Amino acid sequence: MNSKSIPKCQCGGERFNAYQLTRHDVIVDASGNFINDHGIYDSEKPYGPFTCALCGAVYEELSDLDEKPASEAATTCLNGKLRVGDLVISTPDDDYACLVGTVLAINLLGTPEHDAETDNETDDVHVNFMETAFSRRRQREIAEMFTDLYDTKKDFWECPIDDTIMAPECLIRITGIDDGIITQLLSCEDNARLFCEGVKIKCQEVII
Repeated sequence: MNSKSIPKCQCGGERFNAYQLTRHDVIVDASGNFINDHGIYDSEKPYGPFTCALCGAVYEELSDLDEKPASEAATTCLNGKLRVGDLVISTPDDDYACLVGTVLAINLLGTPEHDAETDNETDDVHVNFMETAFSRRRQREIAEMFTDLYDTKKDFWECPIDDTIMAPECLIRITGIDDGIITQLLSCEDNARLFCEGVKIKCQEVII
C-alpha cells in the first residue's frame, strides 16, 4: 500500500473546480458558423485558481494544499470525537447558540494553522452554519440573536456563520441522528435548546 498522503483541501475535499484550454474537432456551415462538436482532440494542463468543490476554499496553486489530509485531524467535542465533515450543533451557553452546521476544518492547538488564526487555548473548529436548512422561524431567531450580539440590525443572510471558529467543548456531534430530529433542531430555538440540554445531562451522567 502506498503510504504517501494525498494532498487535500483543509476540509478534506479532493475535487476542485479549475480551468482548461481545449481544442475540438467541430462541424461548421458554409459561413463558418458552429453546428456540432465532434469532441476534444487536444487539451492543456488544467490551471487555477482551484476552488474546492466541497467547501469553496480557493487555492492559486494545488501545491498550496496541505499534504496531510484534513480528515485525519480530530478533536474532542462535548459528546465525543469530532472530525471534519461531522454534523454538529452548538451548545446553548455559547454566543452562537443552538446552530446546526458542518465541520469544515480542525486546526489543532499548537499547529501553525491554529497560531496564524487565533490565540485560543483550545483547538479551533471551523463550522459552516449557513448552508443548513433552517426554518423561516429559526432564521428570524438567528437574525435576532446576531442583532443583539452586534447591537445593529442583522438579516439572517448577513450573519457571519458560514465559517465560524468554535471551541470543541461548545459543539455537540449529531452526525447520523434521525432526520426527524434534525428537522426539529432546525425548526426553532426551543427544540434545539432542549436537545442540547438533554445531551449535556447524559454526558454528565457518564462522567459521574
